[in-house]
Amino acid sequence: MAAEQSEKIYITIRESVIAAQKQVQVAVNSAMVVAYWQIGEQIYLACGENERAGYGKQSLQYISQKMTEEFGGGFGFP
Repeated sequence: MAAEQSEKIYITIRESVIAAQKQVQVAVNSAMVVAYWQIGEQIYLACGENERAGYGKQSLQYISQKMTEEFGGGFGFP
């Protein structure tokens, strides 16, 4: 009987941990979507206009390099 009760408690605790992990994943994903939207907006405002294309390319290369140095891959610019 004690083993059955322990198993029930384990399952309940396990479900709580899994639910919390899912909530964390959703929160992180939402925060990253907002961050990427803001990054895109900043890039567009900085170099989205045709007459600033040369400046924009230089800026993106610089930003890409600095972001990669600090945060690792995923910020590359061709």
